Amino acid sequence: MLISLAAVPSWAQEPTPPPTQSPAQTETPQPSGARSGDKVLDAAKSKAAKSGKRVEIPERNTETTTLYANPDGKTLRLELSTQPVRVRSADGKGFTPIDTTLVEESGAIKPKAIAGSLALSAGQDRTLLESQEANATARITTPSVLAKPTLKGNTATYADAYGKGRDLLVTARPTGFQQRIIIRERPTGPLSFRVPVDLPAGVSFKKNAAGRPTIVGKDGKTLTEVRPTLMQDAKAADANAPLDAGKRGKAAVALADDDKTLVFTPDAAFLADPATTYPVTVTAAASDWWESHTGKWADGGMDTWINDVDAQDSWYQLGQTQIVAGKSYASNVAKRWRGYLQFPDIPDTFAGSRVENADLHLWNYQSNDCGQYEGSGITARRITSDWDEVDLQWYAQPSVTSLGAETEYGAYSEDCTGVAGNLIHSLDEIVQAWIDGSTNYGIQLTSGDESEVRNWRRYTSEDAGGCTTAPLEDCKFELHPPILTVDVELPAPPLLDDVFMFTDTQVTTMPEYEEALAMSGYVPEEPKPLVITEQLANKIASQRDGEVHTAGTDDLPPVEVDPGDDTEGTTPRVTGVEPADGAKDVPLDAPVKVTFSEAVADAIVTIKDAGGTEVAGTSVYDDTRMVLTFTPAQAWKPGTTYSAEVSDAINSWEIPINPYAWSFTTLIQSAGHWTFDEGDGRTAADSAISPL
Repeated sequence: MLISLAAVPSWAQEPTPPPTQSPAQTETPQPSGARSGDKVLDAAKSKAAKSGKRVEIPERNTETTTLYANPDGKTLRLELSTQPVRVRSADGKGFTPIDTTLVEESGAIKPKAIAGSLALSAGQDRTLLESQEANATARITTPSVLAKPTLKGNTATYADAYGKGRDLLVTARPTGFQQRIIIRERPTGPLSFRVPVDLPAGVSFKKNAAGRPTIVGKDGKTLTEVRPTLMQDAKAADANAPLDAGKRGKAAVALADDDKTLVFTPDAAFLADPATTYPVTVTAAASDWWESHTGKWADGGMDTWINDVDAQDSWYQLGQTQIVAGKSYASNVAKRWRGYLQFPDIPDTFAGSRVENADLHLWNYQSNDCGQYEGSGITARRITSDWDEVDLQWYAQPSVTSLGAETEYGAYSEDCTGVAGNLIHSLDEIVQAWIDGSTNYGIQLTSGDESEVRNWRRYTSEDAGGCTTAPLEDCKFELHPPILTVDVELPAPPLLDDVFMFTDTQVTTMPEYEEALAMSGYVPEEPKPLVITEQLANKIASQRDGEVHTAGTDDLPPVEVDPGDDTEGTTPRVTGVEPADGAKDVPLDAPVKVTFSEAVADAIVTIKDAGGTEVAGTSVYDDTRMVLTFTPAQAWKPGTTYSAEVSDAINSWEIPINPYAWSFTTLIQSAGHWTFDEGDGRTAADSAISPL
């Protein structure tokens, strides 16, 4: 078949089916730096190049991301926040910046602009609030009539809502609210607080087998377990107080017989303890409990932290204004702190882009010391499995990889320098992995060396408020929540080209560019003369004359073998292990995780103690078969160095892995005791502390 209007050589004019013309419009790569074909982006790039300044592209913004054209006229700047910084206007024709400041409007107290809606009582009724997001409405009432609230920023305080000296606080957040009860004076006896909650449609309260309240979906499956909530005395509630200052406790939570009223009962011993400094803050209901199951922010960002002693459950950190990471030692107790952050996914439109620069900006306001290089620094690693800020547990943390990990050694503190400051983690490789298709599970922050005695940082969280105005990078000189800035160069857009193809077969599908080019030069081949040796010609002649001769393979010309491509994949490899090689103070019930570069099978994890005795246990793959978890049959021995090796793993091509070996040391069972305290100035070798 001829697919062209061009003249065809006379020797090709054989009878053929009716000719068809098909100028195939194909795509060819465009040189780097050329125009993108997107008029909006091209106009912004041109303007940025001419002005020498970054130019915002409002048409490409979302609730959590802001896009700019950079002054180089080639790259784009993407700024991401863990929470929305703007909300789409009611008419759908633009955005309004998030502003959680509470004001009185039409007989109710409302934030100026948040995702969804929130209406608080203006006083003289019992409906504390109504919160709506994505057509899901929650309502909280009170046992008694509320007084007119006192407003301060994004907080409304209802004095004596639960009796004299027992106030009710509601804080507006970009996507919802958080409720707290303030006990201003030491009570003379036990207390309890009833909080009636009408959950959004589709979810409800239900008691589990242990009698504890849970939030379940329409199918009856548990979405959130409502665990005891955090209690803090005045010192502990002050995010600017020294790390570990004050006392933390828990308030029990029960579900009343009406299946919608939560009853909070603060620990009576905590309230009566003379060491407890008043006022005491009791965390009550929060939209975070159901928000990820009912609203559009299920795919949004989040941040939290945990430690291995007295904050092992992230549930108690909900709504806190700090993120803590590192290693502390005070009052004869050593603690490991780990921070977790997740930003919204980078839009799919950036697929194939090359990351020029990616920076995580954290506002560091307190550290164990100050300087450009403090201790082993704080290391940021890419998280490789799922987690949630509502139920992150110390002994069930997500897996991480050291590929692209980066350590920032700087430290600010208002205690020693009088100023806080912005610290930057360079995450080029991590963000590139997300753009290239790796799932964005977020970032883990830990001490560079968790065996160090003291090396910690406190950062402001998404709930700390501060600067969130665009451009967010300008916020790095003042208090701000976590910010991720990414400079990318988009892939060269395809260039349309007309290619006229010649073919002797019916075209049923549009060919690729290279195939079209090949067909554009198609010429029917003339028969090629057969070249044979004189010896073979004589044998053929003799056969023609009646002589029988059998041609063997030796009579045929040798076949040239093209080495070709090795299409059977590459050797699988280990990309990360946990505990890490050389890790110390490993918990006695910690599992061993091995992360591979691709899905594998038949992997064998062998672990031996210092005496060479092999440890019994079970190994289980995750759904991707890229993560293998080994769980020992019995707890690790205290203070023991174990050698580990993974071997025999094969990929889908049955290519075996090269054995990978490492070692780690478990924590010492008994707590270490020192005679000095935080800030003493002396140093000592670290010793693991069993969780209290």
